[in-house]
Amino acid sequence: MNLSGTAIRSFRDFYKIDGKNIIVIHDDIDIEEGKIKIRKKGGAGTHNGMKSVVQELNGKDFCRIRMGVRKT
Repeated sequence: MNLSGTAIRSFRDFYKIDGKNIIVIHDDIDIEEGKIKIRKKGGAGTHNGMKSVVQELNGKDFCRIRMGVRKT
């Protein structure tokens, strides 16, 4: 998960997808379990997988859906 940006970049490059047409869905322990938040763009916060995505896509211009999960 921490290197998920590499896979997303490869997929984007192969299919020539614009960043505005990418939607990343990921877990987030910083929001309440069961809640869902949708953002058109933004930072990675504390999520290492999202840091990888932002770095590999060279920007924050993609949609993300955050799903709250329980801290373990």
